[in-house]
Amino acid sequence: MDASFADDISACASDGRAILSSSILRDIKLVVLSFLATCLIIFAYNYSLEWRCFTKLEKKNQEDNESTYRSTSTAATPSAQQEPIGSWASGDFLTALFSQLWHHASIAVSNSIKEMIEPILIDLKVPIHFIKLDLGDVPIRTENMFVRRVECLHGQSQFRRQQQGVKIDFDLVWDGRCDILLQATLSKSVKLTFGVQHIKLFGRFSLLLGPFTTDLPVVSAVQYGFTNPPDIKLTYAGCVKSLSDKIGFVEGALKSAIDSTLAGMLVLPYRMVMPIDLGSYDFLDTYQLIRPCGMLRVGVTSGRGFRILKKMIVNDIPDIYCVISVGASKPFRNTTKYDCLNPLWEGETGDFILYDWDQKISVSVYDEDKSPLDPDDLLGKCEITARDLLKTDGQAELELTLNNKNTGCFVTIAAEIFQLSSKLESFSLPKFAGKNKLCGLVTIIVAKAFNIPLPKEGK
Repeated sequence: MDASFADDISACASDGRAILSSSILRDIKLVVLSFLATCLIIFAYNYSLEWRCFTKLEKKNQEDNESTYRSTSTAATPSAQQEPIGSWASGDFLTALFSQLWHHASIAVSNSIKEMIEPILIDLKVPIHFIKLDLGDVPIRTENMFVRRVECLHGQSQFRRQQQGVKIDFDLVWDGRCDILLQATLSKSVKLTFGVQHIKLFGRFSLLLGPFTTDLPVVSAVQYGFTNPPDIKLTYAGCVKSLSDKIGFVEGALKSAIDSTLAGMLVLPYRMVMPIDLGSYDFLDTYQLIRPCGMLRVGVTSGRGFRILKKMIVNDIPDIYCVISVGASKPFRNTTKYDCLNPLWEGETGDFILYDWDQKISVSVYDEDKSPLDPDDLLGKCEITARDLLKTDGQAELELTLNNKNTGCFVTIAAEIFQLSSKLESFSLPKFAGKNKLCGLVTIIVAKAFNIPLPKEGK
């Protein structure tokens, strides 16, 4: 009896193991089959994306062969295509002047930087403040200087009078070895101290001397600022340098604060004014010495060469839109073209007041992401000066770059220039009506202020 019972138990255990083993095998097969089916579906989806984009591209190429694309942009005015009349200089004189003034100028610039940028840094989500700010002993250099005379008329009919000045444009170059120490407050008990040991700055700078007078010192005021946003690169020291991947938001916040401060004060259309002769200085005359070149209407008409974005699991056709900017003016964004590798935009233009023919038209192209937690992906950037664009009849195809590398993607930019006039017909013409359209320029200047109560020291 005992042996028979033991045999029965052994047989039951063996059957149980067999059932369990077959169940596990069945589950494994189901998992494998599900995985293979999922991979097959993903492959089929990605293949369909490739095929759909290929057929669209073939259709577009066929349409392009049947008809010639005509741009809607207007050719530039002759004045926009002419090179400015003036004289080139090396810039060695200003370089030598800066080298002698740098010991004192660096202290003054350091104080101005701290005064302008620190209030912005303190108001960030992660507050940052300066502990030390020393710009070092390497002075600013100036290169590729161009000097020319500027003239403009003010007033109406018999009351018109001519104002004259001299405009000096040059490349401002600084490769500074600095000693800057900052502290970021992550929480009440956690503070991050880091330094900036190297600053590289490059930009086209402009000095405008005038209006002229017939009394010494002849120049009544000087205006100065950057023609385009300067290129600034910071080299960090301390923990930020070793942990930049983890706390990159600190770098981004500091760089953004510097860029926004410069753009709001020293990048066209903004500029600084400093009186030289208070007896002859008139703010309105000084301001009007820089006359706008006109209104620039610019847009991206098309794009090509964009590719399907390779994601971790499912590939994605980009949803493309462009952001156009000119100097520190408000950028213009066109509409998003969903699931499109060769987008077209018709009649989507932004208007900008152009103050210098060498101002750059910058285009940033993005892939729009629908999730609020997933920021839009930058696909590339390109830029061209207004002068160069208008020289090519107001249209140019530019290749996008990303991280200083060519992407193989292209956008076509079209532009036209409208001269400013004292006549007011544009206020009622349909061509200048609608969203993001300018119909004229109204400038309001506060030329004088008085009886303003000033806070007393110590309060």
